[in-house]
Amino acid sequence: MVPHLLFYEGVSRLAASRVGVVSTVEPVVTVTLGALLLAEPVTPAVIGGGGLVLAEVVLVQTDGREAVPEAPAPPDAEE
Repeated sequence: MVPHLLFYEGVSRLAASRVGVVSTVEPVVTVTLGALLLAEPVTPAVIGGGGLVLAEVVLVQTDGREAVPEAPAPPDAEE
């Protein structure tokens, strides 16, 4: 429940696209904490899946597209 609350708090403070990318890392953090704190087994499939998730985050953040400029403010209707 805490991750969901933090996700929604992040959306309220940051752009949804940024929070969405960060939320994709949650499974990797969960597996890491499970292994460290609860001695959960980490299999090669889990490591491979975590690697794919991290690669996706890198690809999304460095997709090579330029940032879209903000639209200009509309002219005042009073003029």
